[in-house]
Amino acid sequence: MSARRANSLAMKITGNYTLHGPRERVWPLIQDPASLVRLIPGCEQLKQVSPTEYRGQMQIPVAAVAGAYTMYVRLLEECELYLTRFEGEMAGPAGVATGEGAFRLLAEEDRSRLVYEGQAIITGPLGRMDGRFTEGVAYTLIQQGLANLDRQLQATTQPVPAPASPNSDINGRPSTWIATAKRLVSKLAAQIRASFMPGTAARRARSGDRPEQP
Repeated sequence: MSARRANSLAMKITGNYTLHGPRERVWPLIQDPASLVRLIPGCEQLKQVSPTEYRGQMQIPVAAVAGAYTMYVRLLEECELYLTRFEGEMAGPAGVATGEGAFRLLAEEDRSRLVYEGQAIITGPLGRMDGRFTEGVAYTLIQQGLANLDRQLQATTQPVPAPASPNSDINGRPSTWIATAKRLVSKLAAQIRASFMPGTAARRARSGDRPEQP
């Protein structure tokens, strides 16, 4: 939702996204600047300059607002695994946006639902654009970033194939020739033991039998 003011635009955006991972795995990723650089579309740099402040730079490739933008974010409130509230500013060739935002991380069995909301005042050329266009750009960037996060979560939870058994063939199936060889070896060992048992040779000589050949 947006509202036009003199030479500026007031914008509010809300949404949510389901992530395929528990909060304990999601939370560290959305708190780590190095991880956020990979997740935020167009983000080139993000540094923590104090325990509660971050500065960075991003490139927005969307026509009409394209260019390099500087970012400043300050944390206002944080509840681990659940809530982060912040304020910030983004400035670039199409204008300046200042405002506040928050997101909540809700547990849903083995998944998490991230619910976000934000409001901003936009000035400059961007503030004179159609509010629906500006909201669309913001929503698209947020959803792309969350999709990147979800892909990263799913990539790190793929099951690792179990190593093949030493008694298996290349496809992991039991090797029939190994089982056959084991049976032959066992039979041969039994015959050798029997041939050396006391009285066995004498009985065979009296009966005219010859030792069984393996």
